[in-house]
Amino acid sequence: MELNEWIKKYEKKAERFSIPDGFLLHYEPDKGFFLYKKLDKAFIIDACSTNNIHWAQQKANDMAKERGCTFLSTQTHRDPAAYMRLTKAEINLSLSGVRKNGLMYWVFEKAVK
Repeated sequence: MELNEWIKKYEKKAERFSIPDGFLLHYEPDKGFFLYKKLDKAFIIDACSTNNIHWAQQKANDMAKERGCTFLSTQTHRDPAAYMRLTKAEINLSLSGVRKNGLMYWVFEKAVK
């Protein structure tokens, strides 16, 4: 899909798409996109639109490793139990909460391998 198609899919299920300060876009037409930034030893994922969460997790892990990060931080408004099961990440309740769009977002952390 073209990037604008992935963005439309994201906006339909989440919120209006924008790139927050400091974030960069990673996009692959056949896989989707995610926004990311490095903060100290953390590789932080913001908006993501994909049909393959395993691709997104592996790609983020590889990019984090290349940048010397020790853990990934991701978030989702989807079922947190399913996300944990699929990604093997642990929930961080202290960072989770309701965002401006009114949806509850769960923050997850996982060691880079």
